[in-house]
Order: sequence, then C-alpha cells, then structure tokens
Amino acid sequence: MSYQAYKVLHLFGVLMLFLALGAQLLRAQVGDSAQGVSKAVVGSMHGIGLVLALVGGFGLIAELGIGFPGWIMAKFAIWIALGGITAVIKRAAGLRAAMWFILPALGLLAAYLAIFKPF
Repeated sequence: MSYQAYKVLHLFGVLMLFLALGAQLLRAQVGDSAQGVSKAVVGSMHGIGLVLALVGGFGLIAELGIGFPGWIMAKFAIWIALGGITAVIKRAAGLRAAMWFILPALGLLAAYLAIFKPF
C-alpha cells in the first residue's frame, strides 16, 4: 500500500476510535436510556478503530523507514491509554465529566507528536 493509503487507514481508525469513546461516555452518563447507542456496536467500533489506527500507523512507519524514535513510542503509549480508557469510563463515574476534556487533549497531543516530531 502507499503512504497515502496508510495515512487514510490510520485517520479512519482514529475517527472510529474517538466516535466510539464519545458514545461510550454518553452511554455511561445517561445509562441504558441512550437509545440507538448499542453496547456491542460501540465496543466493536472501539476495537476496530484501535486496530485500524495501529495497522495504519505501523504502515506509515514502514513507508517512512524511520524506526521507532521517541515521538512514535509516545504515540504508542497514547494508543494503549485510549485502548484501556474504556475501563475508566465504565468504573470511575467521577472522572466522566473530565473525560470530555482529557480525550480530546490526548488526540491533540498525538497530532502534535505526529506533525512536529519533537523528539
């Protein structure tokens, strides 16, 4: 695949991931009364988004041939955090309001790392 194809795959995965996390937050805040927010669909979208973002990201790394500098390792840590944050959403009711700000901040940090490659 080409660099552009991997980039589209990566961004599509990120979009799916954040859509699923928003839906999980909404469902956790309003409970089972969130009509149209299927637990299985949201969970599947979260997992598929994680996989697509990872595959696209590793494809981009391979296309660039740059190895694993620090900024890529930091993005991988963010990927792990976004994968496990569903447990926080489900169990820590007190943090749910803060998650509406923490999740976009993690996305912004990942974008910053990819664009500026600071280390």
